[in-house]
Amino acid sequence: MSITAKFRVNRDRVSLEIPEKNLLLDKPNVIFFDSQNNGILGIGVPEETIRTDFVKQGKELPDNLKFGISFQYDDTNSAFFDSIVVEYYMADLYFAKQAIPVTLNSIDYEFQIEDYGKWDEQRRLSFEYALQANLRGRTVKVNGIQKDVPISKRRVEKLLRLFLRGLLSSAALLGAIYIGFEKSTSFFDVILVFVGFISTIFIGYIIWALVANILLPKPFLSFLAPDLMKSREQKFVEYLLNLYVKQ
Repeated sequence: MSITAKFRVNRDRVSLEIPEKNLLLDKPNVIFFDSQNNGILGIGVPEETIRTDFVKQGKELPDNLKFGISFQYDDTNSAFFDSIVVEYYMADLYFAKQAIPVTLNSIDYEFQIEDYGKWDEQRRLSFEYALQANLRGRTVKVNGIQKDVPISKRRVEKLLRLFLRGLLSSAALLGAIYIGFEKSTSFFDVILVFVGFISTIFIGYIIWALVANILLPKPFLSFLAPDLMKSREQKFVEYLLNLYVKQ
């Protein structure tokens, strides 16, 4: 199932429409956040409302709590909030209201963003790729221009990644079974398991890189790479080491 998310953004307002569900949201373009860690404390709540709440509680607004505007090229904090604001409003208007958890929806994003052409290229790419990689984006259109990497190519890459991860998990499981249940396991056996496991990882990444490099633009791969490298393989190696030490 696919839905369309139409965002209209200017300096004053953020609106979101999902026409298939007759859903509409329109909020002030305000971000309330902690400048010490960029932690978001409120989205779409008028600044006057927040300040009034502090007064009613007899408190002063701490210097580290700031107000910002999302999607603005001239706001130094704005880039950090781009995809977070999209995720928040999608959850608020649509996903949080579903009777059962929704995991299969793909989204056709359509944005009208004031001054989008003034964003630097890296910020534009990070925003567009985050929508596709992290926020279920099937297509992405900004100010009437198509921005997405074809979904068919992204799906092939993801299936390959999941397949290779499956191979790695199988190799990991066999290694754990071997070390955990073989009473005569020696340190040399453990080393062999580690070498075989790491070799499987290495070969898997080579296969993925070769295929993905053909399918996807290099900037998109660069965006995916950091998250892909934060894998579970390191944790499993630590698990095997601990398992051997306990024997």
